Amino acid sequence: MSKTAKIISGIVAVVVIIIIVVSGGNKNESGTIKIGISLPLTGDLGFIGETNKNAAEMAIDEITKNKDLKYKYELVFEDDSFDAARVVTVMNKFLSIDKVDAVISVGSTAGNVVSPLAEKNKMPHIGLASDANVAKGEYNFIHWTRPEEQVVAMISELQKRQMTKVAVISVNQQGHQVISDDFKQKAKAAGITVNEQIFNTGTTDFKTIISKLQKDNPQIYLLGSFDPETGIIGKQIRDLGINTPLTSIESFGITADPKPFEGQWFVDAASPTSDFVANYQARYMKSPGPAAPNIYDTIYLIVNSFESVSTNSKPTAEQVVKALSNQNGYNGALGKLAVSSDGAFISQATVKIIKDGKVVDLK
Repeated sequence: MSKTAKIISGIVAVVVIIIIVVSGGNKNESGTIKIGISLPLTGDLGFIGETNKNAAEMAIDEITKNKDLKYKYELVFEDDSFDAARVVTVMNKFLSIDKVDAVISVGSTAGNVVSPLAEKNKMPHIGLASDANVAKGEYNFIHWTRPEEQVVAMISELQKRQMTKVAVISVNQQGHQVISDDFKQKAKAAGITVNEQIFNTGTTDFKTIISKLQKDNPQIYLLGSFDPETGIIGKQIRDLGINTPLTSIESFGITADPKPFEGQWFVDAASPTSDFVANYQARYMKSPGPAAPNIYDTIYLIVNSFESVSTNSKPTAEQVVKALSNQNGYNGALGKLAVSSDGAFISQATVKIIKDGKVVDLK
């Protein structure tokens, strides 16, 4: 090779390197999108965090098989133990250390902490929560079946069974209180009498509460609680010799052990598609748990939004939230979704039953 040819060859090599750095190199370095996920991985609700982590990882593994993605995606999981104080610590880490580009929270407790921080820091946030306050502001969204839809389904089922006297035992927590307040309002309009007793998290003795409610001879007990209180309440009702039917809005679907409620029907958030259930079972050798399809969809919704923005650099938060607002028609683990003007991804409530120790749709 002549000296001139070597010089030309060297120039071409340098140009090729520059092209690689400008194009592919940009994707691998500044093109990484981090999604922070605050969820309970320990404590009484650790089983929810586990199934949500599994579903999120399943989604990102499927997504990253696409070689045409504009960006690389990384999930950052942090344990909040379903404790508001820990959520603050998690969010500070996401913002100051991890420098995440979007946040997902699990539950109204976490969502109500993350929401104002996400709004203040202009951080796209999707909460898996019942409380509509979680979606307040420009940067916040909710992916959960609306409480009012679940309440309507509950009222309908009670009327179908000709039940007009309901005893409610509800925890003093944002999500459950939103559901309880809406239920009492709609029940009154439907001619259903409601007697409610509210308790604080950590309560272990419910016998006094139950005895007060039983004086009115309710036709059914409606539980609004989390583990371990859900199981404790159910056991203490039966220990008192009360055989009145039990039901709930969500609670039987978010308990680690639904067996004590065998044969009891309840209203829950939307059911996942058979394809999602089959894929999850094939990967993890067990059925998906509470909110697993929601977080699976949420990962896709966030990635789709980043990918849909037409820009030569990483999309801004404003561009991403605008794209999220336009995600109508996304078809995922909960079927086809629509997003409302107030930032809620809408899915349908379902009536379920505990059969052979498992939660199944009531046919």
